[in-house]
Amino acid sequence: MKSFINKVGSPKIFVYVVMWLIFLVFIGTIAQRDLGLYLVQKEYFYSWIKWFGPIPTPSVKFAMIVIFINLSCYFFKQGIWRLNKIGITITHCGVMLILIGSALTYFLSIEGNMIIDEGGRSNYFENFYSKEFAVVNTSNEQYDNYTVFDEPSLFRGNDLTHSSLPFNINVIDYFVNCKPVQRLFDSDQNFQGMAKNFYLHEIDFNNQTIQ
Repeated sequence: MKSFINKVGSPKIFVYVVMWLIFLVFIGTIAQRDLGLYLVQKEYFYSWIKWFGPIPTPSVKFAMIVIFINLSCYFFKQGIWRLNKIGITITHCGVMLILIGSALTYFLSIEGNMIIDEGGRSNYFENFYSKEFAVVNTSNEQYDNYTVFDEPSLFRGNDLTHSSLPFNINVIDYFVNCKPVQRLFDSDQNFQGMAKNFYLHEIDFNNQTIQ
């Protein structure tokens, strides 16, 4: 057991992983120019594996798990609270607290934007990354009635139903990332509104370029 802890908790592993993290942060910072902050976070930081072409490599999330396990092994060693080791022990505790705090923030926090006009108030915030489909009933002059379907229900072939709606909605297709493209030919009678002249073209996250 002692030999296993010494191998897994080797300082060399920590150094190599930190060097890899520096490389990922450097490459990810450059990639933000074309992909933007959100896509870089998902691809480099929030995924388990980062693909460089056909080569799979550990992403930041996977690397942080390795660092957490590596530093945890230190606390299974004997004599870590001696006076001559108190400095390194406190340093390990501080880094562990940072890692645990980062994990709690990742799993429990929700990012959003709240707009408050000067002298006004607001009771909601907007999340620009979570998708939803809303049907708005404006027949009442006093208020608008919203029927909202969250992103997990928006997948191809699903039927969206609700007691407030006198009709069903069939999801023909769903793209996380897309752009409108003008139709070259007239659409059939099943398309209404903007869909008569445009269709949605899916954009691959890995090959897109933001102008």
